[in-house]
Amino acid sequence: MSKLVIIKGGQKHFIFRFMAAILYAFAVFILVKFFINTQISTIENYTISFLHVLEMEIYVITLALLASVVNNHHFNLKAKTYRKYYSVGPLGYGKWQNISDLTYVSIYLNNNDIYEVIIWDKNNDRFKVSFHKLEKDAIETAKYVADKLSIDYYTKSVDKLF
Repeated sequence: MSKLVIIKGGQKHFIFRFMAAILYAFAVFILVKFFINTQISTIENYTISFLHVLEMEIYVITLALLASVVNNHHFNLKAKTYRKYYSVGPLGYGKWQNISDLTYVSIYLNNNDIYEVIIWDKNNDRFKVSFHKLEKDAIETAKYVADKLSIDYYTKSVDKLF
């Protein structure tokens, strides 16, 4: 098994991706139309018009980013680091941090009868590592992750299992 584990946040719903594509296209259209229809000059009216267009661009691009950003988690088990990786298409950003903040691994049975293996940190933030239909597979994965990350594994009961 590779020492770099990438936990993908999944794709955004088709409607959000479609909406983001329209908003990005609209932002480019507004900017191109402004420069085609307005002659570049140094007068005050041009500067004010450009600032209004720039303000509108910021709003449109912000909405497009909200509709298209995907959050992933990258765990480097060998270096014991992780990062939250935000991406839009092939572009992304994330800063590596030590995983000493992580406290334990647990299993949760969701409403769809799917077992989720979750890593928790000190701030009670959770990182969903994997999903399983069988409890046995979820326990095996949780024990493996807990062992590799040197953190505790807890079941849904109060007793510590691992």
